[in-house]
Amino acid sequence: MMVIADSGSTKCDWQVVKGRENYLYTHTKGINPFFHDEDTIEAFVRENAGLTRIAGEVSQVFFYCAGGSIDDLNKNVARGLQRVFSEADIVVDHDLTGAAYATWDGRPAITCILGTGSNSVYFDGKKMHEEVPALAYILGDEGSGAYYGKKLLADYLYGELPEQIDYALRHEMKLT
Repeated sequence: MMVIADSGSTKCDWQVVKGRENYLYTHTKGINPFFHDEDTIEAFVRENAGLTRIAGEVSQVFFYCAGGSIDDLNKNVARGLQRVFSEADIVVDHDLTGAAYATWDGRPAITCILGTGSNSVYFDGKKMHEEVPALAYILGDEGSGAYYGKKLLADYLYGELPEQIDYALRHEMKLT
């Protein structure tokens, strides 16, 4: 069995493949190497009964995550995953790498992630090219949920929202 995981900081999607068949699709809490140690990673995976049940049968794990661009941190993730998938060869890499592979159609292309955070990469089929640096949630993440949430909140606090949106926000959120 092979496991392919795509993890942001909020949630992690797991696809288990047996032969050529999709065997199991499930979710866990998000795993980010900047915030989670080996013990936490193991605990998050073990909380999922489906993954725990098949763990001994897994021969390969491809784990793509937000924050997966630093080798030392990726090694921590791999060690946490190895505790669960003890018989598996484990690869941990950046979530953009996983996204580029998932969208690859044989031609060079730009791949983007627009979620809680955002990022982009140019993939030529062999190598990732980061043309625009990722400035993360404080300076960048244009297009992400975090970016638009901050923009909405700032416009609300500055009194710059259109009247209908201001009204809806005040009443929906019961703001005073």
